[in-house]
Amino acid sequence: MPQQRTRRGQQAVAGRVEALDTEHSLFAQTDPRRIAQALKHASPGESRESASFRAAMSRLKVYMDRAGDALSASQRRRLEAVEGELRTLFNRPERIVH
Repeated sequence: MPQQRTRRGQQAVAGRVEALDTEHSLFAQTDPRRIAQALKHASPGESRESASFRAAMSRLKVYMDRAGDALSASQRRRLEAVEGELRTLFNRPERIVH
């Protein structure tokens, strides 16, 4: 029984690592619109667009938070542009910062 649990655990970790590799290559692209389209396409919840928007935005924010200070200023600006593109693709108003 313990071997079966270990094998499942290894499969789960392998799946997460693969997802992170895909995520890294996704965010390495230079065109914010293409990144936003890929995030929209990869987001679950086709029946509820609000869930898809939140999932896509969440993936972007988690990536930015994890990268932290390792992101250059140009990378951070590009990823912030992706946020705007996501809002456009999902027909959401621009966020107003006071």
